[in-house]
Amino acid sequence: MNFYTFKEEFFNYLQELYALYINNKYFKHFSLIVLLAACLGLLFTGYTLFKKRKLELASASLMECIITFNQKAEETAPNWDELIAKCKELKNDHHASDLAPYFDLLCSNALLKKGLPDEALTAMEQAANNAPYNDLGILVKTKYALMLLESNDQSISAKGLEKLTALSADTKNKMRDLALYQLGRYFFAVDDFQKAKDTWSQLVSMNTIVNGAPSPWVALGQQKLNQLL
Repeated sequence: MNFYTFKEEFFNYLQELYALYINNKYFKHFSLIVLLAACLGLLFTGYTLFKKRKLELASASLMECIITFNQKAEETAPNWDELIAKCKELKNDHHASDLAPYFDLLCSNALLKKGLPDEALTAMEQAANNAPYNDLGILVKTKYALMLLESNDQSISAKGLEKLTALSADTKNKMRDLALYQLGRYFFAVDDFQKAKDTWSQLVSMNTIVNGAPSPWVALGQQKLNQLL
């Protein structure tokens, strides 16, 4: 079973979350500054515009890499080295941006496509360690846990199980349903059917609503659970 390919449309979802991310109130924590003197207000306005511009540039570069990845994925003989170098260069250009970890994510996926799982895991570790704890960042952290689980090294695989278990147990994790579903899949794959059943039962009991609709992971968990009953 290939755990790190848990979502075939990962990059489509990444782009959707990316759009939501860009629209958030990035500077909400500075709202009280508007009460300062007019000169400081002007200075702050200039600063926020500067930061916003940097974020826009990083966003454009990230989207460029995503589009390039999708294009190369459709090529017969893609040059993944070209994309890897591009991701590294653009990450260096935007190393101070909150989006920097996602260049490592794309680099990791390109390395996987190239057939270099160890190098891909290293790049994904960097992405997961530096990704924020939002929906997009949690996707990266979950994928990293699944990649660790894929390792033939038992100590590395155990680390992946520990991380995935932590994600599935964190009530602050807005994508906890995803982690629970994948954890159940892991237990099922190693023939621990009781733990798989318990995990998917916990998932189904959550009855998570996503964007006004039932969670697709809950629905999938129910299907898997039905197979065990």
